[in-house]
Amino acid sequence: MIDGSPPLEKFVQQSLAKGMPKQDLQSTLIKAGWPKDLVSSYLSRDVVPPDILPGKAIMRIQGVSKTLGNKKVLEGVSLDIREGEIFGIIGASGAGKTTLLNLAIGFMIPDGGDVSVALPSGLQSVRKNPQLVKSFIGFSTQVPSVYPDLTVEENLKYFAMLHGKEENQAKSTAANLSKLIGLQDSKNARASELSAGMKKRLDIGCALVHDPKLLILDQPVAKLD
Repeated sequence: MIDGSPPLEKFVQQSLAKGMPKQDLQSTLIKAGWPKDLVSSYLSRDVVPPDILPGKAIMRIQGVSKTLGNKKVLEGVSLDIREGEIFGIIGASGAGKTTLLNLAIGFMIPDGGDVSVALPSGLQSVRKNPQLVKSFIGFSTQVPSVYPDLTVEENLKYFAMLHGKEENQAKSTAANLSKLIGLQDSKNARASELSAGMKKRLDIGCALVHDPKLLILDQPVAKLD
């Protein structure tokens, strides 16, 4: 990958290097509005080897499969999330996006395959070491999971203390994050009194209280102002 190359070329190179089928990538780009001849041109070029893509893998999903009821939601999903990378998962409703995220953070157990994260001790299975990855991952759910009867500041402080911070440190974290998410003027408002967009911002703030190395957002822009 050459610095200064067009964004589409970089996206195509990284997607193919991660193992995305050309047919699926072509369909996705055309649906997004890219001209078919331009997409075909980039897909016909040589793929950059994955070992020179930026950053090391901080999350590795290997052959993950999951069946819910009688429906095969995921089958053999494999991909790497690299340090410093912004990675988006796009798919139709019911395609398994939220299921994949729940598997990635250990909320669900895969029927096959595994998810690992890069801890200082090396790649560790999320399923086998759930306690080890709590400090590594921050997760903001599709529906905000804040406490409605607590204020903005109290929610941030409470979640910070859940992650082991002392009260004074948690209070400082709450103050800094309320500014970061633009809710410093509403820090004393109850979560139940917030607009949908403000509540979404608070939920993202609560996912950041422990300064996670990897932040996972489910439907990150839904209702976000």
